[in-house]
Amino acid sequence: MPAAHPAPPEGSLWHRTTLGARIFARTPELRGLMALNLVVAAATALVLVNTVVYARELFGGSNADVALALACFGAGSMVIALAAPRILDRVSPTRVSSSPTRPQDGSAPLPASPPQPPSSRRWLQSVPWRP
Repeated sequence: MPAAHPAPPEGSLWHRTTLGARIFARTPELRGLMALNLVVAAATALVLVNTVVYARELFGGSNADVALALACFGAGSMVIALAAPRILDRVSPTRVSSSPTRPQDGSAPLPASPPQPPSSRRWLQSVPWRP
């Protein structure tokens, strides 16, 4: 098999660096995908940061409690990933992928702060989830 010769780079470093983003911005389907990826990234960042804050500060937990909480988030993600093929057999992919990003009852898609009724906090503290 003949050796492949790499093509010389075309355009400036800035042009090559931003080419992918410009292609995404020009293509309507990819713009929607980029927006959904932004929503997922924002939600993931909230989960990662706030899980530590809630588990350690609010509930007075340890590092093991943070790990357990993150494992629960991961398990929930796996359940959805495994259920997705069955869901997509019945519902269109566009509806499934955009449903978490749009309000269902007129509320904002991502609340500014999670609701914390006092009763749910007492319940969470009474659950024996710490080793």
